[in-house]
Amino acid sequence: MDKANIQKNIKSLNGLPEAEDVIELFDPEQALNDCLCDLTRDIQEPHPLISRNGNKIISPGNISAIKGKAKTCKSKLASDIAATFLREGNLGFNANPLPGLESVLICDTEQGLSHLYRAARQINLQTGFLPFDNNPLFNVISIKLLSENEGWQVFLAAIKRFSPGLVFLDGILDVAPAMNEERDCKLFIKKLYETATEYNTHIISILHENKGSRDMQGHLGHYLLKKSESVFALTLDKATKIITVENSEARDAPFEDFCFSINDNGLPELLDAPLKMTKAEINKYNRNIALKRCLALKRLGFNELKEAYALHACCAPRTAASHIKEAVQDGFIEIVDKTYILKKYIDETEE
Repeated sequence: MDKANIQKNIKSLNGLPEAEDVIELFDPEQALNDCLCDLTRDIQEPHPLISRNGNKIISPGNISAIKGKAKTCKSKLASDIAATFLREGNLGFNANPLPGLESVLICDTEQGLSHLYRAARQINLQTGFLPFDNNPLFNVISIKLLSENEGWQVFLAAIKRFSPGLVFLDGILDVAPAMNEERDCKLFIKKLYETATEYNTHIISILHENKGSRDMQGHLGHYLLKKSESVFALTLDKATKIITVENSEARDAPFEDFCFSINDNGLPELLDAPLKMTKAEINKYNRNIALKRCLALKRLGFNELKEAYALHACCAPRTAASHIKEAVQDGFIEIVDKTYILKKYIDETEE
């Protein structure tokens, strides 16, 4: 058997057409007709699957990304968007699923099962289900132990089986080719986009940023950015544990930056903190947060307050005394009968 026939048989075994077959099947004239934009057609605006304050963020048949450094609560943001799509979240997003495409699929490649189950059960609680019940509109799969190709095949099978309107790929790097193989990454992102289009869903991928920049990792991140309808960029303030979310890339008008923190129940909680602050404003904001925690519905003497503030703000007693003095001068707290109390609490009791 000659080399040509050997190659033909190999391609046949792999289910791949020969080059000549491709040429015969592909009609460039017909393809041109299909690609030509007819401006007399009535093209509808994309359906807003997720919006915020009236701004469409994501729509069917597209892909998006959540990015940030390690441990910036990217998965927490994804969970809240998922909860919003199913019923109600905490971070101010609005959902509008298409009929028949109301379900959510989370495909996780990174977390251990205990963390993944805990996150899924929190979504259950947010959406009105008991934590140990299965919601038919909410499916979670863990492909952490599979190879890249196996994981990708299971990911596709899950989309085909469950017909989700919204998909999260938490750890796209684990089902993609090597992130610095440019051609493979470009083809993979194209394949991801085609999958979203074919199943009329939206796929949100989660990917880390590079250590020295805000760019997503590798060629994979470069092409994911180019194809994304929206990019959610997360930044964590390690001192306050406050996460800022920025719509760093958007095809339509971006939503305004917002902040959230993680409450005692492990759920994201929207904050009304100022977003564009000077260093002095940040320090004052952090000071007031610490004082609120120390003086919540109670009075403290100076030494008690100084000790409590030093503990909450992780500072020296001398610094705590200075901050207390500044807060008195600002009118944030007041001295009543040699005890310290929040000014807001005084105003409310006088009313």
